[in-house]
Amino acid sequence: MLDQFSPEEVRKQRLNIAKTALQAGAYVTDMARIRANFAEWSRAIPVQGVIPEILPTLQIEAVAFLHIDMNCALPEQ
Repeated sequence: MLDQFSPEEVRKQRLNIAKTALQAGAYVTDMARIRANFAEWSRAIPVQGVIPEILPTLQIEAVAFLHIDMNCALPEQ
């Protein structure tokens, strides 16, 4: 995640804010914990990866709901 910040975001200290948040445990990256959170929805498929590289690797025919939580602009381009 940290290597996806644009130069402008780095200049505006967004990278430092993200690093501080990571150190404080603000972002959940433990996939076992995430899967447990979504366990009640049997068809939910939590996927961990870097956007946009991960998307073409997924074998998904249809999407009813997609949530991508991004905290930096570079992958959104």
